[in-house]
Amino acid sequence: MFIAPTDVILPVANRKRETVTTVVQPDIVVVCDPYIIEDIMYFGVSDWVVEILSPHTSKKDLQLKYDLNEEAGIGKYWIVMHEQQLIEVFVLMNSEYNRVTTFVK
Repeated sequence: MFIAPTDVILPVANRKRETVTTVVQPDIVVVCDPYIIEDIMYFGVSDWVVEILSPHTSKKDLQLKYDLNEEAGIGKYWIVMHEQQLIEVFVLMNSEYNRVTTFVK
């Protein structure tokens, strides 16, 4: 398990630079494959990503990172909405995220 700031290099095209990789920094990330870990970054698809929304990052987490994680094939994506006191849980099924549950305080 890693917490931000940890660079995650996803094997998806960077829409701004037209390169084959995109770098993101999830708030919490779980990687079960030790072979993709390199110092303070890893290259590849993690097993589980948790994003904790803040006013400065909510749009990026809800749109851009959601789409990138889905495209990269990350199996579990959780979005923590502290102000609303809820967690949305998404699981990748047939290459698309499906909301499987929402935890509410």
